[in-house]
Amino acid sequence: MISLLSIKTNNLSKKMLRDILLLKKTHYKYSFESQLKHFKKNYKKNDLHNLLLYNKKLIGYTALRRTKIKLNKKLIHIFLFDALIIKNKFRKLLFSSILMNFNNYIIKKNKKISTLKCNINMVAFYQKFGWLKKNIKIKSISNDNKKNMFFNLCNLH
Repeated sequence: MISLLSIKTNNLSKKMLRDILLLKKTHYKYSFESQLKHFKKNYKKNDLHNLLLYNKKLIGYTALRRTKIKLNKKLIHIFLFDALIIKNKFRKLLFSSILMNFNNYIIKKNKKISTLKCNINMVAFYQKFGWLKKNIKIKSISNDNKKNMFFNLCNLH
C-alpha cells in the first residue's frame, strides 16, 4: 500500500529523520553523520518533507525548503525544491511520478511558486510535471551550470 505524507521539520520523529538520512545516503556519497550535520544546518523548522511510503517503509523523499528570493526587485516567499530520491529497487516503477504529483499538489495548496536546479539531462523529466525552464537569475540561489526550473509561476504577482 502506498501512502504520502508532508511533514514539517519540527514534526519529524527521530526514526523518520533517520530513515530520510539513510535513504539520502543511498543517493549521495556522504556519511550518515555528514548528512545529519547538513540537515541540521540547512533545514528550517517549517520546511516540508514529502515522504512516499510503500508498506509503511520510506521509499521516496523530497523536501520543499521555505526561502525568500529577490525577483524583479521584489522579495517573495517560495519553496526551493530539494532532493528527489527514490530507493534504488523502486526506480523506473512510476513512484517518482507519484511523488512529483504530490509535490506539485503541496506547492499549489500553499499558493507558492517553487524553483529547482537540475542537470540538463533532467529537464525533460521535470517538464512532464509542468515545471518550466526559465533563464531567471536569482541572487540568493547559486547560479552554476545547472538549469533553473519553476513551477506554479501563476502565483508570481
